Amino acid sequence: MKKFVTVLLVLALAGAMITTTAFAAPDAPTGGTNAANAATVLIKARATFGGQIAMNAEGGEPVFDPDHPMDSAGANIAVGKTVSFSAKANEGYKFLYWLNEDTDETYSTDATITIEASEPLNLVAAFDRDVERVLIVANAAQGGQIAMDAEGGEPEFDPDHPLSNAGGNIAVGDTVAFSAKANEGYKFLYWFDEDAADIYSTDETIYITAEKALNLTAMFDLDVERVLIVANAAQGGQIAMNAEGGEPEFDPDHPLSNAGGNIAVGDTVAFSAKADEGWMFMGWMIEGTEKLYSLDETIYVTAEEALSLVAVFDEDVEKVLIKANTQGMGQIAMNEEGGEPEFDPEYPKTSAFANVRPGDTVVFGAKADEGWKFVDWKDAATGKTLSTEETFAVTVDKDMEIVAIFEMIENNNNDGEKKDNSGSNTPADTTPTNTDTTSTNGGTATSTNGGTATPANGSTATSTNGDTAIPATGDATPAAALAAVTLGSLGAAVMLGKKRKDEK
Repeated sequence: MKKFVTVLLVLALAGAMITTTAFAAPDAPTGGTNAANAATVLIKARATFGGQIAMNAEGGEPVFDPDHPMDSAGANIAVGKTVSFSAKANEGYKFLYWLNEDTDETYSTDATITIEASEPLNLVAAFDRDVERVLIVANAAQGGQIAMDAEGGEPEFDPDHPLSNAGGNIAVGDTVAFSAKANEGYKFLYWFDEDAADIYSTDETIYITAEKALNLTAMFDLDVERVLIVANAAQGGQIAMNAEGGEPEFDPDHPLSNAGGNIAVGDTVAFSAKADEGWMFMGWMIEGTEKLYSLDETIYVTAEEALSLVAVFDEDVEKVLIKANTQGMGQIAMNEEGGEPEFDPEYPKTSAFANVRPGDTVVFGAKADEGWKFVDWKDAATGKTLSTEETFAVTVDKDMEIVAIFEMIENNNNDGEKKDNSGSNTPADTTPTNTDTTSTNGGTATSTNGGTATPANGSTATSTNGDTAIPATGDATPAAALAAVTLGSLGAAVMLGKKRKDEK
């Protein structure tokens, strides 16, 4: 009986042990994502077009199967264990890198990688054609957007996601297309090549065959009328510009000799001029003319029409002023360097001036208009004749003004009678009314009511009622000679039926 009880106790203990083992709680998971494989994580990889991959779930060297190339692979790997992947490019392609798809960052540039499992991982083996590539990028300046087609087709704009930059590494010989579109209130100007600092194209859509790296910017501007306003500095100084119309600032490290741009009509642009050491600012001139624009160093220009200005400078040394004017119908030319003066057929001059050093020589030229003749050069202050030659060189020692004197040409017939320009003959020493009178040999010529009185050889001319009195060389007073023909006395011009050329 005792032996039987002992057997029952042994059997009871054995049953208890079996029950405990069969229903013991499982160990707590150490990682992973599913209860059946609590300690594993999913690691997978795929290949882009142009290559294949291989995998070794034990972490050894992956082996490629030439008969069954793989473009994807993966497995649940126990945490702490390793798995290996390898990437191989197809013919004509090259391996670039492994990309982490979850973070969109490069994971590795090695073709074969060994990974210790710690968390899920999605990798992509990136391949590309094995050709030379160049970086071509485009940007949009303020006022517009761009679109790109990497295949060279027509770029399409995304109204929900407007682009301000686009581009990529383009295979040499391939074509990429960009298009620019202005926002409301703006207009497209051009594509600007940032590297060449020059306009690349004025077409909104451009097709580029990749040859070299290129960095373009689509330029836009407010859709308003604009005019070109530019300024230049002549020798002896520099300029500064403020396109907003504020105070221009000079850059001591980068002095400017020219500046400007297309300014919206009605807007104001400011320029300032500064003389270099040993020089002085003279004024702003309108380029291509001898018209003075301003004597102020800083000028504020309201854009109305195209304008080109020049800041003129001169050496800061003692100077004397030489001026020349005309009396009568003719023009003058000046060469302050002492060379041959040249007449401007488009802009005939009736006055000129120059600031020169004492002792410098200035050459003047005089040319009469049709129906007039040059008489002489006179000193405006004294009336003294300086030269009877049309071309006259002056050595300037002090400020002076000279005058080129012109007079009408008279026609004489063979009988000694003088014919006026209307065709009537008038004997000498007569005093008609409403006609011209010519007096010679000391006689007196008097003209009234619009006639022209022309004495000669010391005669005296008296003119009334707006007539023109023209004395001859040798009159008693220099003042009379200088007052012979003025712009306000138009009787002679009317008699000739001649219209004065515009003074430029």
